[in-house]
Amino acid sequence: MSSNIMVHIIGTLATLVMFLIISAATVSYVASMTQAVISSQLEEVAAEVSSTAVDLTVLAVNSKSESLVLEKTINIPTTVSNSPYSVLLVESGGVWQVMARLNAQPTVSGEAALWSGNSPTINMVQSTVSSGEPLIVRCQKTTVGDSPSLTIQLFGG
Repeated sequence: MSSNIMVHIIGTLATLVMFLIISAATVSYVASMTQAVISSQLEEVAAEVSSTAVDLTVLAVNSKSESLVLEKTINIPTTVSNSPYSVLLVESGGVWQVMARLNAQPTVSGEAALWSGNSPTINMVQSTVSSGEPLIVRCQKTTVGDSPSLTIQLFGG
């Protein structure tokens, strides 16, 4: 009779351990998938801001005006998965990029490249804009002598 009780105890404990392991693996997998979805949404925001900055730069370069300021307001989502985030214009390893990252978890982010290398005619101003307010992309063109100079910057509206 005592061997039957031991078999049931061992079987019950093994079942509980298996449920705990499966539960932990499921929680880990769901957290990983959630992080991937949030990163994808942040990448979409960064791509939209990057595309706008490139468009304004092309318009300014092709303009015959010697001095000009182009601005475009982008309505970005106030949160991503109910979490506030920031949009940054940063230089990393010789590449200028737009980065959107969660405020609470800066490792969860999405990036979109603008251009690589240093250009003597394009000046980037490192800037950060928090979500929840309209984002303004500004491109300012000035001409000194015969060479144009462009300045790209992000602002919160």
